[in-house]
Amino acid sequence: MWKKSSLLNAGFYVTNMIKYGFLKGRMGKHESEGKKKYVYKTPGSPGAKHPFFVPADTGVFVELLVKVGPGQDLLGVSEMASYEDYMREWTRVTGVESEVKEVSVEDEDKASPGGIGREAAESTASSAEFGWGKELVLPTDVSY
Repeated sequence: MWKKSSLLNAGFYVTNMIKYGFLKGRMGKHESEGKKKYVYKTPGSPGAKHPFFVPADTGVFVELLVKVGPGQDLLGVSEMASYEDYMREWTRVTGVESEVKEVSVEDEDKASPGGIGREAAESTASSAEFGWGKELVLPTDVSY
């Protein structure tokens, strides 16, 4: 079956912030000025690059896979960025100051019990430390 198939591995959905942002961040007061500030918590280095995926780009990745033929293991990545980059853009768009703080997997599990906190934390920590694997092909590396 593999000879007739290709895989699309979606990176971290940029829309997760809308649906699940409460799991990873908290709005608080900026200590020195009393302004609102969003603090995003993530395991792994806040500067580590991750593959961010815009769901609306799915068709572009699928079309690429169709054009190149079977046997591809593609990482669907709209942009490689760190959570520091992501939150800088979030601040630019929303006008709300933000920062990124590194936390442990255990801290995330306690903050969002029931499994979702641990799953998200382990996924992010693994991406920060190991990346997504050497077998995956980036869209920019596909030739047809």
